[in-house]
Amino acid sequence: MKSSSHAPLHNRNVENRPIPSEYFSGNNCKKHNDENRKQCEASSASHSNADLITNHLNETTAASKTANGTPQHQWTINDFEVGAPLGRGRFGHVYCVREKKSKYIVALKAIIKDQISTPRLAKQLISEISIQSRLKHPNILRLYGFFHDDQRIFLLLEYAPGGELYRRMQKEKILRESEAAGYVYQLCNALSYLHSKQIIHRDIKPENILIGIYGILKLADFGWSAERTETNKRTTLCGTLDYLAPEMLNGSGYDEKIDLWCL
Repeated sequence: MKSSSHAPLHNRNVENRPIPSEYFSGNNCKKHNDENRKQCEASSASHSNADLITNHLNETTAASKTANGTPQHQWTINDFEVGAPLGRGRFGHVYCVREKKSKYIVALKAIIKDQISTPRLAKQLISEISIQSRLKHPNILRLYGFFHDDQRIFLLLEYAPGGELYRRMQKEKILRESEAAGYVYQLCNALSYLHSKQIIHRDIKPENILIGIYGILKLADFGWSAERTETNKRTTLCGTLDYLAPEMLNGSGYDEKIDLWCL
């Protein structure tokens, strides 16, 4: 098992700390663990694009070791009890997992390497990991670390037990004014921090906003995020059609203000 170097989960800022084990959805834990391992064994890596990602992860791991002086803990799938699935994405599944040693709960995103079918998708995933791993803000979903084996890449993410804001909006139909104002305020805080780091999210929508413990909003899914350049505007057409800003559609170039349009 190849893996990254990251500090133990309990050594984290309070705002983004993994939640205690009482939130763990551990029913049929062995069943989901077995299914996850079977999927890992069944997948076959697409070598050219998988190697691009693997090389980047290995280089990141080596740099982390050098910067810290001493090797940190190397995560493997055996460090976790795998619980209920939380969702499914383009390239794999997300599970609720509990670290065996600390008993902390996190979300484990398992990405199948052979689903990364093009160099563009490989670079997009590398960018997502690189950007989200640098972001530390109470209203941004934390990426604690990553590890990988021959078939899959695993991302350790902050667990948001409240689920998607989209689901809450569907359930409530109309949010209370005070609740909606609180959500907008928190999202503004997240975007202010993000833009101060020269990062554009490019896919702000209720499905990519999660509700954490105590109702704290968490901006998530940095698959389309990109770094803002000082000289040139971005021109890539991306994101979700219903939320695209006019300047992205007209091809004139755009900057971080497109995130404000989505808000």
